[in-house]
Amino acid sequence: MTVAQKMTQKQIEQRVQEIFPDSLVKADVLLLGLFHFNYPGLDGYKTEESMQVEILSKERQQQVKELTKLLATYKPTKIVVEYPAASQGKLDALYADFKLDDLKTKRDETYQLGFRLAKQLQHEKVYAFDSKPFRYSLASEDSAWIAKQFEQGEPLVKAWYDRYNQFYAYDDTITKRMPLKDYLLLLNSDEALRISHGVYLVETRIGTETEPAGADAFITSWYNRNIRMFSNLQRLAGKGDRILVLVGAGHVPILKHLLKNAPDMKLRRLDEFVKY
Repeated sequence: MTVAQKMTQKQIEQRVQEIFPDSLVKADVLLLGLFHFNYPGLDGYKTEESMQVEILSKERQQQVKELTKLLATYKPTKIVVEYPAASQGKLDALYADFKLDDLKTKRDETYQLGFRLAKQLQHEKVYAFDSKPFRYSLASEDSAWIAKQFEQGEPLVKAWYDRYNQFYAYDDTITKRMPLKDYLLLLNSDEALRISHGVYLVETRIGTETEPAGADAFITSWYNRNIRMFSNLQRLAGKGDRILVLVGAGHVPILKHLLKNAPDMKLRRLDEFVKY
């Protein structure tokens, strides 16, 4: 009879490391979750104009320069922005214009941080990685069915949306009063990311055990969009790359989860490079 041999934790970890050596990691990735500096108004909650951060003011521009300087210490080889990957050619043209004219009068964070840092580091290109979700390609009758389920489930989610809108209004006061670097560190904290992700889980309660419309909509819309963005990052990652990703903070929880578990990428912590 064979006697089972006891294995130590160290032996197990060593064998796993042999199967998945550090050499398999192609790229480092640093996520910076942001609010949209130009307030495009595409989300359900709209920030009142009086509460919007004036990113072009002298004080805020100094804060942008400070943040850019700190992000440069990461020494990114690629800078990725929340712009449709299908429109990379248009982004290339915008960056080419920026390199010529320093269009820092644009409020968008793509200009204020992405283009500014890329030019400073003499990058030839800034990379787009956003994607429309699979939901957009579903048949119209499927979309109509899901819309009907959401309409019927409105009482289930309204109270939660009212609460989140209270939070967003309070967050506007924080954004307005805090220095940019300090606010972004707060925005990227574990607790803030937990709260921001929670709003996307409100509608998953809609439907039934046999027809969970809210769960299906989450998979084909919000989650799908983020995993497509992650997929684009995978294709962008080359051996030895250090990729800085500038993206709306709402995307960070899902992207962070995917990157932490990706076998060929290493997720870096923001507070390694940006500190209070």
